Amino acid sequence: MVLMKILLTGFEPFGPVRVNPSEQIVRRIAAQARSRGDEDLVTAILPTEFAAAGKRIRQLIRTW
Repeated sequence: MVLMKILLTGFEPFGPVRVNPSEQIVRRIAAQARSRGDEDLVTAILPTEFAAAGKRIRQLIRTW
C-alpha cells in the first residue's frame, strides 16, 4: 500500500492587508487534522514573494 501525504498551503498577509483568508483556512484545517491524529496532511503558510514561496515548497516536498 502506498501512503500519500497531502500538502495544503496558504499565504501570509500581503501589503497593507492584515489577514489572509487562505492562512486562516489552512490553520483551521491543520488544527482539525492534528486533533484527529492525521499525519497525512502537511500544512504550511507561504510567503507572498514568488521565489521565496517556490523555495519553501521545494523544502517541504524534500522533507517527506
